[in-house]
Amino acid sequence: MTKTVQSGQPGTWGPVDHGPQATLWQTGPAAVGKPLIVFDLDGTLLDSRETAMEGHRLAVEAMGLPPVSQEVLAALNGPNSEQSCRILGISVSRRAEFEAVMERIDDVILRQRGKLFPGVLSMLHELSAEATLGLLTNGSPAYMELACQVTGMTHCFAERTGFVPGFSKQDRIRAWQSRHGAPRALMVGDRAGDVAAAHAAGALAIGAVYGVGAPDELAQADALAADIRQVHSLCLAFLQGAWGGENRRG
Repeated sequence: MTKTVQSGQPGTWGPVDHGPQATLWQTGPAAVGKPLIVFDLDGTLLDSRETAMEGHRLAVEAMGLPPVSQEVLAALNGPNSEQSCRILGISVSRRAEFEAVMERIDDVILRQRGKLFPGVLSMLHELSAEATLGLLTNGSPAYMELACQVTGMTHCFAERTGFVPGFSKQDRIRAWQSRHGAPRALMVGDRAGDVAAAHAAGALAIGAVYGVGAPDELAQADALAADIRQVHSLCLAFLQGAWGGENRRG
C-alpha cells in the first residue's frame, strides 16, 4: 500500500492521498547513498522578500517600463526569468536585457544586504553529515553563486544550480537522486512550484510558510514549517524515517 504524508499544523507530518497519479517508487539495492535534501534559495534559506521586490522595481524603472503594483512585485519572487518577463509583459526580444539589468541590480543588493534566515548555516552543517544537500533556485546561476558566496553557504551543497532553460526543478531532483544513489528525496521551498516539482520527481515536500508563499498556497506540501527551526526538525525526522512514508514517482 502506498504511504504518503501531508501538511497539517506547521512542524508536523500526517497522511494524505495525492490522487491516483501518486505511485510508490521502490528503490533497488543499488541505491546506497545518503538521502537527498534539496533547498530552494529565496524565501527558504535567503531572507530576500523585500530585496527581491526592490530589485524588480529598480529593473522595471531602468528599462523604462510602466510602474507595477506591490502585488505584482511580490508575485515576481519565485518565478524564473522567462516567467517574470511574461508577468511584466516584457517581450521575448527584451528578455536578455531584463536578465542583464537584474544581474547588475542583484549583484549590488546581494553584496550590500544579502542575509540568511537565522539558523540556516548551523542547520545545513548538521544535515550535511547525514544527507546529500542540493540547492535549486529559479534565479540565474550567477545570482545563486553570488548568494552562496556572500552568505558562506557554498561548501554546504554537493549539488547546486540556478535556472537553465530546458531543465525543470523536477528534472534536477531526479538527476541528483540518481547521481548520488539517494534512496529518498525531500524538497524544501516556499512556493507552490517547489511542492509540485518535488511531487513530480517522487520526492516529499516541506512548505516554508515563513517565506513568500502563504499556507494556502503550500497546502499540497507534505509538511509546513513556520521557521528554520521547524525546517531543521522536519528534515531530521525525514532522515530518521519518523514520518513513516516512502517517496512517490508520478
